[in-house]
Amino acid sequence: TAPAKLRYLGRADHQIELRGYRIEPGEIEAALLACDGVTQAAVLLRGDTLVAYLVGGDSTAALDELRRTLPDYLVPAAAVPLDALPRTANGKLDRDALPMPEITSAGGVAPHGPVEELVAEIVIDLLASVPSTVP
Repeated sequence: TAPAKLRYLGRADHQIELRGYRIEPGEIEAALLACDGVTQAAVLLRGDTLVAYLVGGDSTAALDELRRTLPDYLVPAAAVPLDALPRTANGKLDRDALPMPEITSAGGVAPHGPVEELVAEIVIDLLASVPSTVP
């Protein structure tokens, strides 16, 4: 008899891997729902960027709260405020209908405080001194 073939179609849950970390979006969504005024939340991986979609509340304040309570790798890089989360005909979250975020930064975070500013200046100087061609 021939061995049975198993076809892997992906994960049944929404767990994702980002930069070597296993992330459960539901954990981040629960933390967002605990923020003032947030009534609905969804978290998705868009390319290599973790994005939060929020209904109600202040998206900037919600991300600030997450930075205080969650590890850095669980904090979304962007938060998109919405009037309502899109739903499919059977009432489930329509992930494909969520808009792409407008991320204007180069993906970094500005330095906070004089020590981080000094370190950033040193790194910039070091990178500027590296030759642009690699032998």
